[in-house]
Amino acid sequence: MADEFLEKRNVEKQKEKFINSMGKEDIFVYEKQNIVKGFVIGSLNNEKYDCEILALYVAVEQQGKGIGKELLEHMKLFYKKKNAEL
Repeated sequence: MADEFLEKRNVEKQKEKFINSMGKEDIFVYEKQNIVKGFVIGSLNNEKYDCEILALYVAVEQQGKGIGKELLEHMKLFYKKKNAEL
């Protein structure tokens, strides 16, 4: 993440948000040949939106291969089945 973005983040607010979401999140993992290449963590029914992306990580050497896009599409379909508005 860019330094400018991180500098604008309120650490205490993010910490509280993360703690409040624990146990309510869904984790989707991209794995190939028993090696994790990336993952996305999402949550349903937070305060403002039907669903939210809490984290998205793709291994540096795997970036640019569409893994993040696949993870987000999978999560999107999962939440659509749960009637979340996207």
